[in-house]
Amino acid sequence: MKKIFRFVSLLLLVVLVAGVVVPSLPAKASEQSDMETVLSDYTAGDYASAKAANEKLPAVSKEACVKKMSAKMKKAYKKVIAGYKGKPTTWFAFYYYLTDLNNDGKAELLVYAGKTAATTKLRAYQYKGGKAKKIAEESGGAQGAGLERYFCEYPGHEGFIIYVRNSMVMAEEIEVVTVQDGTFHHETIGQRVYDLTKNDLVPLRDCLYGHVNVKNGKTDYKAVS
Repeated sequence: MKKIFRFVSLLLLVVLVAGVVVPSLPAKASEQSDMETVLSDYTAGDYASAKAANEKLPAVSKEACVKKMSAKMKKAYKKVIAGYKGKPTTWFAFYYYLTDLNNDGKAELLVYAGKTAATTKLRAYQYKGGKAKKIAEESGGAQGAGLERYFCEYPGHEGFIIYVRNSMVMAEEIEVVTVQDGTFHHETIGQRVYDLTKNDLVPLRDCLYGHVNVKNGKTDYKAVS
């Protein structure tokens, strides 16, 4: 009887342990899946589901390619950033971002800068042949009071994502941006006028870090030093 009791107890323990062991995706694969869900649900107009998936994403992107940059690559990118003279606070906009634009495991450089709204540009640079070469450029896009623009990682895919919210007209938009033949190509995932009473605003997470210290107006070179 004791042997049977021990056997049953052991069997119950195995069942309980098996019940709590839940297979999980690696962090980056899960991040990719969550972002894909955000975009597909947003496209379908299921904003509540898109919001739920978005909340699973990290607030700030952490890409392995940034940590793996060589000293020469960092030096080349720092030279580009240093070429924008003056403190960032004297510019209308000044940010730089590091992300993998072509999904090859290597970091590209994005610079979003301009002295005025009219002259703000978005430029992409790629490290090649020991130098940072400009591979795309475009106008910085619409500017104005109440308008916020965030650049986000697109895990496991080429390009990056831009999230724009205009609180003045209660509108938001998500688009995927890739570099094709020397130009930025924009694919609109969805845009809408939102209703705050529905609590389904989707302020996209997984944001790329802008590397500018607004308090003292100095460029943060840590990522490329």
